[in-house]
Amino acid sequence: MRPITAPEPRCQNLQRHLQAPLQACHGGAGALHVHRAFERGSGEVVDFIDLVRLPPGSSIGRHRHGQNQERYLILGGAGAMWFEDEWRAVQRGDLLTNPPGGAHELRNPGPEALELLVFQCSDGQGPVEEQP
Repeated sequence: MRPITAPEPRCQNLQRHLQAPLQACHGGAGALHVHRAFERGSGEVVDFIDLVRLPPGSSIGRHRHGQNQERYLILGGAGAMWFEDEWRAVQRGDLLTNPPGGAHELRNPGPEALELLVFQCSDGQGPVEEQP
């Protein structure tokens, strides 16, 4: 299983690739680090955002979507994801973008829960359905 180590258009770790510190954001104190994971202007609309918790031994079976693009942001824990025809180790901070029609699967073989946000985006025209 290949770990996520470098920023790629469809596979990146948000924590390892933070932008330069931003001082006194909106008049606040100290510095914060930001990695913008999604930005308006791509022509996409968000179909849904789900908070998902996979207990140890659980999985999301291999599936694909039609013209929708789905992003998985790993919030906590670690697991294995079938992505781009190979298994990848995933961990907190990883953001994976499943392209339209791309097959993907997520497993939690570890001892603790795997938590993630799932964002599905589209052009806003088609159905918000999964395809087997």
